[in-house]
Amino acid sequence: FANTPLEGLCFQDIQNPRSIPIEALLASLELPEKPHRNAASHLLALKAKNDPRARERLIRMAESHDLEDRCMAVHALAFVGDRTAADLLVRVLRTTDLDDHLILQEAAQHIGQSIVPLIARRFGGASPMGATTILSVLRVLPYADAVPSLLHALEEVRSDAVEKQITATLYIGGVDADRGIHDALKHSERGLVVPALRFIASYGKPTKLPTILELY
Repeated sequence: FANTPLEGLCFQDIQNPRSIPIEALLASLELPEKPHRNAASHLLALKAKNDPRARERLIRMAESHDLEDRCMAVHALAFVGDRTAADLLVRVLRTTDLDDHLILQEAAQHIGQSIVPLIARRFGGASPMGATTILSVLRVLPYADAVPSLLHALEEVRSDAVEKQITATLYIGGVDADRGIHDALKHSERGLVVPALRFIASYGKPTKLPTILELY
């Protein structure tokens, strides 16, 4: 942190971020170097529970026009379990195309499985690159709750590349995804029988045959 507002910061300070002046952290968010901004955002998150200025600044950062800053702020808030992290993560996923998914995958893991249906409901209408990001984040969590949205998306998708990604996500979902597909077939009122059958017909395993036979 030489020649930055955090110059002289030591390991003991990082362990106890309350001792770091918030003014230094806020100033560090304006630095051009990404590692410095990332460190400052996480230290601010650790102060956020006791200092509303820190929390408010991170929320503004998560809604900024700079994609890297948005992702850093969401990750920092998710890391400390802030209640706004889930909604902010969904907004980032819905409105941006991102090449590096790792930071958002980690944020989703910090939030937990409760984020899955929130992400899945915003899948429709995403660009092909945005769909790739959303699916990559879903796949780091148990995503049975996303199966209905993914089946709906199979009916509406207009991109072969996105369709392949959706079917691959359903295929590798294991027991959780299988249960979601089974429930879709069992509850016709949800309107998912046709896409579920189409998926099974194209990609299903022999173990799905008893489930199909139960419908007739």
